[in-house]
Amino acid sequence: MSSGNYFELDAAIHYVTDANRSNDSASRSVEVWGYPEYSLNYEFVSSTQPDTVDLIVTPGNYAGYMWSVGVDNDTLSLEGYDEPWYAVTVTTINGCSKSDTVYVNSKNLTIDQLLTPVDACAHTTTENVSIRIKNTGSDTIQEGNNMLLEINSPEAVSENYNFSNPLAPGDSIDYTFTGNLDLSAEGNYQVEVTLSADFDANSDDNVVTETITTHGPADVNLGNEITVSSLPFVLDAGAGFENYLWHDNSTDQTFTIDETNITGTGLYSVTVTNDLGCEGNDSRRVNVDIIDWSADDVLSPETGCYGINPPVLTLRMSNQSSVPVRAGRSFFVNYVLNGDNTEQETFTLTDSIYPQESYDYTFNVVPDFNAYESNVIEVLLDNAGDINNGNDAITHTLTPYIPELEFGQDSIKPEDFPYILTAPDGLEDYEWSTGEFGQSIEVDEQGWYTVTAYDDFDCAAMDSVFIVDPTGLSDLAANGNRIEIWPNPAKNTVWIDLNRTTGGKLHYELVTTAGEVVHVAETTMNKGEIIELPIDHLAPGMYLFRFYDTDEYGNRSLIIK
Repeated sequence: MSSGNYFELDAAIHYVTDANRSNDSASRSVEVWGYPEYSLNYEFVSSTQPDTVDLIVTPGNYAGYMWSVGVDNDTLSLEGYDEPWYAVTVTTINGCSKSDTVYVNSKNLTIDQLLTPVDACAHTTTENVSIRIKNTGSDTIQEGNNMLLEINSPEAVSENYNFSNPLAPGDSIDYTFTGNLDLSAEGNYQVEVTLSADFDANSDDNVVTETITTHGPADVNLGNEITVSSLPFVLDAGAGFENYLWHDNSTDQTFTIDETNITGTGLYSVTVTNDLGCEGNDSRRVNVDIIDWSADDVLSPETGCYGINPPVLTLRMSNQSSVPVRAGRSFFVNYVLNGDNTEQETFTLTDSIYPQESYDYTFNVVPDFNAYESNVIEVLLDNAGDINNGNDAITHTLTPYIPELEFGQDSIKPEDFPYILTAPDGLEDYEWSTGEFGQSIEVDEQGWYTVTAYDDFDCAAMDSVFIVDPTGLSDLAANGNRIEIWPNPAKNTVWIDLNRTTGGKLHYELVTTAGEVVHVAETTMNKGEIIELPIDHLAPGMYLFRFYDTDEYGNRSLIIK
């Protein structure tokens, strides 16, 4: 039988032939003390400062508490110890004992620093995020351990890191996320990065949060485009910047425009730097409208021959103001011939004209001069805002000798060969493209014939005619069609529409008044196709464009200016 931890033990033997049964049984009382029952205040110590921890056994009334470090006490202060575990054996007054062990983890990771991004004047749409991670514990983190790294804001990025090498206490590693952040817009961004690891002793230092600013460029404003009629004019970039750099490398807050520093384009620009080191720039167009054009001379035409080359009108003018007239500006120029109607044209400057520089303008329209008579032409620069109207006009007198020579038709189809070809009357001497002289020549084959004739002043005129084989080609003009050339007069390129009734092979050429063929081409063209002909390499003057194929022929005069 038993009562509590006490047990009564009875034993007996029985034998039938036993002579004395009084000594056949025995009794004894037994007490079972048991092992001590206790608890520890830590099952596992995870701390970066385990030396601040006290291990306490409860209750504290047993006979002995022997720790693995040799201390016999129910409380063990870990100060001064650096063991990975601590074991305690608790003993009762009866000598019964039981042991337990507390393990200590002092491995700890800390996000020590956000390396990038940092505050900047400008960020991209793919900014890298880099952090520095430090082992602030007292144990080495062995290779093969893993941790989770996360960007929580302004965008979510989650990545795992596996330690490929041990990380000793006090050592650090730098990690750059493969995911990027878009910080391109101006403003503030709260960047938060966290780490987590199952072996980490303290999670309170596993987060870093910083505000990153994209400042944007320095804010500078020179103002809108303006036109001024007087100088000086001051541009102000504004106060408060650390540095100023103008288009001319000057470094003041303001830039004063005067007659000595006007730009050809009218643009003035500045780059500023603020106290954050951010640059900003702006530009402003200032049109200085101080105009004084002077009509200086009529360069052409002069009194002379103009039977072949047209008497084009060319004016020389100059800028008499104190400032340049910038490229891109347009102005009016007029002429009056013999007191008749005013003809007005507009010219646009392709380059800036500086003070006292000249500019020559050739009118697009050739004046209709009276041949062999004195002509008076007045040229006028008529522009609002010109500060001096006294030099805007010039008068020029000339007598142009313009002999006329015209067959009256582009082609002649004789009844038969040979054929006597006669040039128009009214001139003194005649010279043909065949090398013959005289007003008439005999022709016996199809082709173009050009005659140059001279008047009493030895001025020349020229015309051509196509002699058609009596059995052959049709005249394009005679069939109601017309060769079109535009522009005419021209300077760089002309486009020619033959208005042909057929397509196929074609021969065309450009001929001077002296009969020299300066351009010839053989090509295949469709009906209605346009010829594009560059002429910028040819000298100014009168030319004859002519063509023929197996069915048609024609010609047209062209003036190159």
